[in-house]
Order: sequence, then C-alpha cells, then structure tokens
Amino acid sequence: YVVGYVVGARIARRRAERGLVCLTPDDVGTLVGYLMAGMLLGARLMYATVYEPGHYLGHPLEFLAIWHGGLSFHGAVIGMVAATAIFAHRHHLAFLDVADTLALAGTPGLFFGRVGNFFNAELYGRPTRLPWGMIFPTDPLRVPRHPSELYEAIGEGLVLAALLFWLERRSLKHGWYRPGLLSAAFLIGYGVI
Repeated sequence: YVVGYVVGARIARRRAERGLVCLTPDDVGTLVGYLMAGMLLGARLMYATVYEPGHYLGHPLEFLAIWHGGLSFHGAVIGMVAATAIFAHRHHLAFLDVADTLALAGTPGLFFGRVGNFFNAELYGRPTRLPWGMIFPTDPLRVPRHPSELYEAIGEGLVLAALLFWLERRSLKHGWYRPGLLSAAFLIGYGVI
C-alpha cells in the first residue's frame, strides 16, 4: 500500500503541476491522508459487516486489529470515493477533477496491492495444468493454480494505467477532455479487466 501511495502521490503532483487539477503539494499530501483513512475504514467496515459480522459483534476491539487481515477491496473503493468527495467539498474543488486524478493515481496502488496479494499467497486462481500454475502454501488442496493476482496486477495496474494515460493525452491534445472522463474509463476498464 505504501509504495502505491507514494507513486500515486507523484502522479497527482504531476497533474497539479500541469494545471489539470487545482492542488498544491500540501493539498496532495492532505488528499493522500484522506484516501488512506477512507481506504482503511471502508475496507475494514465492509469486511466486518459482510464477511464476519458475528465475530466483530462478539469481539468489537478486534475491529481495530487490521494486522490480522480482513480488508475488503469493495469497501476500500467506497471509502476512497467518500474521502474524495469530502476532500473536494472541504477544499472547494470539483469532485470529478479530483476523481480523475484519483483514477490515474490509483492504478499503481492496484498493481502493488495485487503483487502483495501474490506474496501473501492470497486470492489465488482456479486449478490449472498450465506450466505456470503455482502451488500456493496457503492452499489446503495443494494443487497448481493460476497466479490470478499477477494477472490482475498486469491488467488493473499496468494495462489500465497505460490506457488512462493514453486517454488523458489524446483527449487533451484533441480538446475533448471533460471532467469525469478518466474516472468513467477507470470504472469501465476495471470492470472489463
């Protein structure tokens, strides 16, 4: 997560320097703080309420023990969108301008997050007989599986980032960029990938 946030902050600063979003370097740092809080809170709330509600009702202090695992990607997205909306409102910025910056800056986080899933041997794929199938140490069946985390890192992180940067350059060059274009492309691209 940390590497993703560092790279994402650099992307946001570059967009600000190019005049594509009205953020100062201090604003970028503040936005990163909002996003980190939104991500952790949203991811944990979604995990706790959807995947293990009984456990956290019986042990409410366990909610704070994020080092034990239990974060939901869907909750992280919801939390980050809410954090973006609050940040944009408090700083008198257009939500879609900030959301477009988040779409571009978020792809490194997806890449490094999925690589982290691979190193943690979690979220592996279906069984396979292909030569690159891997036996994950956390798999109780101990069968070769697709390294789906790496597929997603390439697709969500690298391919989607390349698509968004290409779309931004092309739309700015030809004058058809509109706020929300990159956010919409991110959501569609992520869904397709």
